[in-house]
Amino acid sequence: MRTFTDANGQDWTISLTWDKAEQIAARVERPDSTKKDRKTFDLLNSTDKEQVDAFVLNDPYTGRFDLQKARCIVAMLYVLCEEQCKERKISPEDFALMMQASFGDALKAFMEEYGNFIPCPDRKEMFQNLMFLAENGQSAALSEVNQTLRQQRTALGAAITQRAAREMAPAVEMVEKAVAGLGMTASSKSAGRSASRPASKRLGKS
Repeated sequence: MRTFTDANGQDWTISLTWDKAEQIAARVERPDSTKKDRKTFDLLNSTDKEQVDAFVLNDPYTGRFDLQKARCIVAMLYVLCEEQCKERKISPEDFALMMQASFGDALKAFMEEYGNFIPCPDRKEMFQNLMFLAENGQSAALSEVNQTLRQQRTALGAAITQRAAREMAPAVEMVEKAVAGLGMTASSKSAGRSASRPASKRLGKS
């Protein structure tokens, strides 16, 4: 039995039993399910790969979030929390909206509950080890991707700065010439005024 708290401060308790697992298998379809080939989340009979894959929601190299898989997990959570939802008069749609704001905590609680639920001790340990490797491998891969993106962002910023400097160079040169020309003109006018003044005024009275 696990408990998590939603964004509104409400506590939810989930307890995965054989009956609940059978309800999930009957009601929650997998993202790859079709009308011709209906596939559901059979938590009692899933292979180890399927068990782990159900809870890994981000592509380890692109970081893309699997929205369809997340919705399936919310549907499974609803089955586990259905009685509590009815007591609180919360519809499946409202429950799904609430889970969006507290999905991380709910998913963690569900994973822990499922890891504890697996009946075979060897498979339980294998699932826990595989989940650990999947989570840490995903984190490492995402860190590598982020580092590469930061490097590319820095390089792109430097390239943009250099390009802007090159494009601005002619304009800067024109401004500098214009300023220099204004300075020369001002000096010439000042010299002309001095030359036109009488010598007595230029030199002062003796």
